[in-house]
Amino acid sequence: MAGPTTSGLAALIGGEGWRYVGETDEPALGTGWENLGGSWPALAFRLREVGQVDVVGAIRATMDAPDAPVVFAEDYRPNEYAPIGPQTHQPAAGGLGIVNGVVTGSGTLSLTSAAGILDNDIVYISGSFPLDTAAP
Repeated sequence: MAGPTTSGLAALIGGEGWRYVGETDEPALGTGWENLGGSWPALAFRLREVGQVDVVGAIRATMDAPDAPVVFAEDYRPNEYAPIGPQTHQPAAGGLGIVNGVVTGSGTLSLTSAAGILDNDIVYISGSFPLDTAAP
């Protein structure tokens, strides 16, 4: 799917409910990531209004330096790339750090940190990006 469909027109006009990553018929988390679980919200996205996509949730790295994209949501993507950072990074060793998030034109959300992301590190995501409304 290259962009929003006509079946999603109502969602484009009035916004839509949250779509949870990893649920049936939704994008999956990339290799090296899992939803944090417990009382923390799963990674989710929604079309809030025409042209704006929200992304929220708490995820955990399941390996050192996961290089796979966090999620791929090809029906909601920016024109080229859109930063959604900085995000809060809680290393398993303690303390807090910063992670930068970028959504590419293919809908891939990637996270990077100067300190690195290691096994059991947690990233709290909350941001938004503009939808490519010119996508075919």
